Amino acid sequence: MLEENHKRSSDYILVSIGTGSSIFHVTAADSERIAGSGIGGGTLMGLGSLIAGNKDFAALTQLASKGNHEHSDLLVKDIYAPNEPPVPGSLTAANFGKAHVNSSATVEDHLAALMQLIGETILSLAWQAAVSKQIRQIIFVGSTLTGNTPLKNVLGSFQETLLYEPLFPQKGAYAGAIGAMLL
Repeated sequence: MLEENHKRSSDYILVSIGTGSSIFHVTAADSERIAGSGIGGGTLMGLGSLIAGNKDFAALTQLASKGNHEHSDLLVKDIYAPNEPPVPGSLTAANFGKAHVNSSATVEDHLAALMQLIGETILSLAWQAAVSKQIRQIIFVGSTLTGNTPLKNVLGSFQETLLYEPLFPQKGAYAGAIGAMLL
C-alpha cells in the first residue's frame, strides 16, 4: 500500500469511504461522481455492532485485525476441494458463506469477514470505474479508513490480480472537508 508521499497522477479514481462510499473520476481540470454505494463505515458500525455487541469503531477494527475471514467466508477453494479450482482459491465465493456452519468461527473472524465484504464491494466498484476510464491509480480517502488497517489491507490486496495502484493519504479523513473549503 502506498501512502501520501507517493506522487499521484493528474488523472485518478478517488474513493471516499464515509458512512457510505462515493467514487469520483478526477482530472487536472475537473471531477465527476461516477458511482456510489451504501456500503461503508455505516455498514461497519451497524453490522459490526450486531456481530460483536460493541459500538466502538476502534474496538471493532481491532477485533477484526485479530480474525481470519476464511473461517466465516466461503472461498472458491472450499467449493472445489479437494480439487484445484480454475481461479485463485483464495477468492471469496460467498461473504459469510460459512458463518452458519462453522461453529468454531469467532467474533473476530466474523468481523474480519465484514471488513472483507466492505473492502471487496468498494474495490469492485472502484476497479470497474478505473477500467472504464483506463486508469490504474485509485486513491482511497475518508474517515472509515482512519486506524482501519484491516480495511486498508483488503483494499490493497488485489493489486496483482486487478492491476491497480492503491494510495492511502495520511490525512485522507479530511479530504471532504478540504474539498468543501476549496470550493
